Amino acid sequence: MQIRGLWHHYFQNTDAIIFVVDSADPDRIESEAQEELWKALNDQNLANVPLLVYANKQDLPNALSVQQVAQRLELGKIRNREWFVQACAAVKRDGIYEGLDWLAETLQKRRKNQA
Repeated sequence: MQIRGLWHHYFQNTDAIIFVVDSADPDRIESEAQEELWKALNDQNLANVPLLVYANKQDLPNALSVQQVAQRLELGKIRNREWFVQACAAVKRDGIYEGLDWLAETLQKRRKNQA
């Protein structure tokens, strides 16, 4: 059994989703990654939580752009949550903190609006 089958056990009381895709593997993004992401997004326990997508491996020559990743994941269809795609190269630590900064700001704004 793949670990993805167990993800739903962690969805309750989740404040945000961080989803990492391999930008250099467009076929997998369009099929497997897109399918798994939308399964999670459609789970009631994750309704309205913000989504941060890391478009990893941007340091590779054939990596998809942030816009291409968003398009292949069909993020434009999202209407009930904030989302952001951050370019990154995890092995070089490029883009990691910028994505977390966006997420921290987004969560902080949500908490202020709920207070």
